[in-house]
Parts: sequence; C-alpha cells; structure tokens
Amino acid sequence: WITPSLFYQFLGAPERYKDETPQHVGMDTYTFCEALGPLEGNKQLRRHWSTWVTEQDIRELYMANIDSLRVPVGDWMWRPDGPYV
Repeated sequence: WITPSLFYQFLGAPERYKDETPQHVGMDTYTFCEALGPLEGNKQLRRHWSTWVTEQDIRELYMANIDSLRVPVGDWMWRPDGPYV
C-alpha cells in the first residue's frame, strides 16, 4: 500500500543522526509524518496517493468485469491526531 521508494530518502540516516536516528527515519505512515513534519509529509503523501490508484485503473478494472476494490485507509483519516497529516 505504500511505495518503498518513499522511504529511500531515509537511507543513510544512521550515519547522519547516530543516536537520534529514530526521530529522523520513517518506517511506516506514522513515523514518516513524524520525521518529515506536517508540510513535507502531507506534500509527499498527497503526491503518492494521487498516483496510487487512478481513474484509468478503475476503468481497467471495470473493463475486466472486476466490481470490487479494497482500499486500505487508516482511522486517522476521520479523526486526525498527530503526527498524521
């Protein structure tokens, strides 16, 4: 559900941050937003979400007679709490 390349930016963090590495590394959505902050985290996740499943993908599913699509969403989408954006 998340593209691994979103996390490539955290490669090498242990060498840069030493003991403070956990505060600067995203390993899931929560720590991703925590590490990048609300503005950058929101920017990167919105770009990811806008390309993850597109209208063209839905059309192709329809043409293949597939009538269901499971979309994983977190509970924070309805009740935001930090650091989620």
